[in-house]
Amino acid sequence: MTLHISDDQAMDAVVASRPETDAIDNAWYVGRREQVLRRVLATPHVNQPAAPARPPRATRWGLVAAAAALLAAGGLFAQMLAPIGNPGSPQAAQALDRLAAAVPATPVIPNGSYELTVYEDAGIAESDNGPDAYATTRSTWTAADGWAWAHQTGDEPAYYIFSPAPRNYDLNAVTADPAVMETYLRARVTGSSSVEEALFEAVKETLIFTPTPAATRAASIRMLARVPGVTVTENTTDPKGRPATKVALVDEQHRPGVVNAIYLDPATTQLVAELGTQNGQPYYTCIYTERRIVKSLPDDIIKTLGADRIEKSIP
Repeated sequence: MTLHISDDQAMDAVVASRPETDAIDNAWYVGRREQVLRRVLATPHVNQPAAPARPPRATRWGLVAAAAALLAAGGLFAQMLAPIGNPGSPQAAQALDRLAAAVPATPVIPNGSYELTVYEDAGIAESDNGPDAYATTRSTWTAADGWAWAHQTGDEPAYYIFSPAPRNYDLNAVTADPAVMETYLRARVTGSSSVEEALFEAVKETLIFTPTPAATRAASIRMLARVPGVTVTENTTDPKGRPATKVALVDEQHRPGVVNAIYLDPATTQLVAELGTQNGQPYYTCIYTERRIVKSLPDDIIKTLGADRIEKSIP
């Protein structure tokens, strides 16, 4: 049986099959954009004979109908490309391996207790009126299962209850192996100016999340050795002068002049500070001023937020 459709019907089929903007964004994530660009640039150019400026009408609508059939068959945006990446230097890998070896084997937060962390951050955010400076202090009480109660003061003061999932893709969901983690993240990361920056941010969030299992924490640190642009400085100090190992990302292609650095306690691998600079000038700082285990939530936190594990935000 042969199905005949008009030109208008063919065009309607294409329009109806067109994906929504959100679907395109999800499918054409930053990792895939970089992968396609690298493959195109790596493909030898072959001269092709010039195509007609405008195909005959029958051919043009035949192509439209074929495109409609392809979309209906499903899956223009479903394909996944193999991850591409180059390993880092042996020196960086060795330094990161030494850092990963320092990860404590036992859980940091005992059951029934909380880890209290306090950090101060300051930076410049873009607003409708241009660059806007801000400064906040946040106290967070994290339980052993990852639920966290927080109180932020300074700009945009608020109370929060956060669920256990890290703010980026959860590396606890995959095998604690650097290569597996890299593949997992390259297929999913979004929201950064490059894949390398997104990988760096994902590891940072994993390290910030104290309940991350020891094996996952160590593997995520080692994974950074596979990320181009990552450098490691041992036996240095953080912006407050405390002993630290500095792990930094430089991406001159996408963010020239910008250095994003995290500072880790070499004895525990806990994050003690973050520093972002552009052309040598700080544009973001985050300093952890307190980290200790406490037995219970403060009374004002319970009064404002309650003790139930329900995500919440109260200005």
